[in-house]
Amino acid sequence: MDALLETLESILVTGSRVAVVFLELLGGIVVLVGAVAVLRLLLRPHHPNPVTIRLALAQSLKLALEFYLAAEILKTVALRNLEDLSITGLIVGLRIIMTILIHWEERHDRDELAAEQTPKPLGQ
Repeated sequence: MDALLETLESILVTGSRVAVVFLELLGGIVVLVGAVAVLRLLLRPHHPNPVTIRLALAQSLKLALEFYLAAEILKTVALRNLEDLSITGLIVGLRIIMTILIHWEERHDRDELAAEQTPKPLGQ
């Protein structure tokens, strides 16, 4: 019975490590694709206003952070001591804070863009 449990644990740890690498790779690809998309916007002869560019970059960063956060959560499967768990907890906390800040900035930029596009009354 102990050998079966050890085998199952080994499979679980190995599977989670593969999933972590895959999720981190996806996060990196999302950042790269987002950066290339923003660069293409900047290289246009009549590129959109900076708020639109910031929104495009923020969306890709937010999605990438979600992949990285999922990878960090999966890393907890293979943790063996409290120190590793506390470090992973701090990393998860920081990534959550970064996601919230990016979301807040994105909402602020959307409001700013909407205010710019709202027609003003003729008397002003």
